[in-house]
Amino acid sequence: MQPPTKLDTTLEYKGANYPKPDVSLAAEDFVRAIGQAESSWKVVRNLGRVGDALALYPMIGRVDSGINIEKHAPYVEYEFDLPESGSYFIYFSLLPSFPVNNEGTLKLAFSLRDASPGVQVLTLSRQVGDPQWKRSVLSASLRMGALVKSVKQGKQRLRVYGIDSGAILDQIFFSREEIPDSFRIPM
Repeated sequence: MQPPTKLDTTLEYKGANYPKPDVSLAAEDFVRAIGQAESSWKVVRNLGRVGDALALYPMIGRVDSGINIEKHAPYVEYEFDLPESGSYFIYFSLLPSFPVNNEGTLKLAFSLRDASPGVQVLTLSRQVGDPQWKRSVLSASLRMGALVKSVKQGKQRLRVYGIDSGAILDQIFFSREEIPDSFRIPM
């Protein structure tokens, strides 16, 4: 009996060719955390898809949206470098959680030094039974994003403000190109 002949096989990836982010930040890699309105961001060890996650404690609901977010909402601050000047998409990868308010939405705000506009509030609808919500729960990842214009190359300072205590931040990433929602975690 002859040994089987070795087949020459070459595997080729046929999946979508999504752009890779220019910068990825783990939620726990902040340089400063400031508590406000009796709540603050806390690191939750071994939670999330890329290491640790950040959650707002205590779970009191929502910081009053009628207030000045910069002065009254707890925040974490990150420092990093961007390779080029121009516009960037910023994406926040969150872990899905049940709403802690009766509005059925999740809010998070951010600001990027020297970029326009100043503080941006992101709102995401969360309805049990919604197809996107189901997909987020099954993939253990929920994404919020925005386009930030007029960003200068080099050193950046990002502040992420906690508005809803249901926000559990896992990762942040920046990309010059829009990344489809099916893209979950940059590696």
